[in-house]
Amino acid sequence: MSTHAKTLIAMMTLMLCACGGGGSSTSPQSSTVPSVSVATPPSLVGIYDVDYGQFKGVYTFLEDGKFSGIHATTTIFGHPYGTLSATSSIDDARPITWVNYVVVQFGHEELGATFGRSLKDGVLSLRISSASMGSLNATVKEQKTWGPNSSKTLYFDPIPLDSLAGNYLGDSVSMGVNTEPQFVSDFVLDRFGNYRFSWASCNFQGNVKQHGNTGVFDASVTPTGSNCKYKGALSGIAIPISFVNNKAVLSFQLDSPDRLQSLALLMQAK
Repeated sequence: MSTHAKTLIAMMTLMLCACGGGGSSTSPQSSTVPSVSVATPPSLVGIYDVDYGQFKGVYTFLEDGKFSGIHATTTIFGHPYGTLSATSSIDDARPITWVNYVVVQFGHEELGATFGRSLKDGVLSLRISSASMGSLNATVKEQKTWGPNSSKTLYFDPIPLDSLAGNYLGDSVSMGVNTEPQFVSDFVLDRFGNYRFSWASCNFQGNVKQHGNTGVFDASVTPTGSNCKYKGALSGIAIPISFVNNKAVLSFQLDSPDRLQSLALLMQAK
């Protein structure tokens, strides 16, 4: 198995593991840790593991109604995002942008994409649909934690930026630039939130800044290069997917203001 494949499998194992209770974030991973509800129950804000059966992912909901997600297993399948109204529900789904990499490798926007979420009796219900994918449902009962041996949540217990700084590598997918998925091996994030990496014919320089008191980071990036196909700056969020043994997996979900171009990265600390 190639180093690239091993890296992606390790990343997604961390990304999609079940939440556990007890212990510290630096304890070794264990596949036998029982699933225990964490102190903070689901709400309309947070970072959550999502399982639609057909695919899995991680969703982020912010206090201003913004929603951003990544669908992935051993590769990145999709990136839905949008702004949800206070009255949005699974029975009153609203239009969103859903970038899908399943059918077209270069990425395309799903037609007629909608999304809704409802909270009842401590259970967060989700429904996403599009013309080609149909309607898919999932339920969430707990916030996503730092890792299988941690009771700290990724949203309400922020990981310090100093702890996330370092060198990363991983997978990336795009929309609107007619470029195949790229493996990024030179991603660097410093303790001030500045990051840089190269990708296809582009060089990227960006910044992340903590979103309020949460574990989410507001992210922006500027591409440069004479042959770079990105037309301008991208913005969105960056979130830690896991933080185990002082090693993070980060997800960057970045989009152009006109929604015609996007870039999603899944980065594993070296």
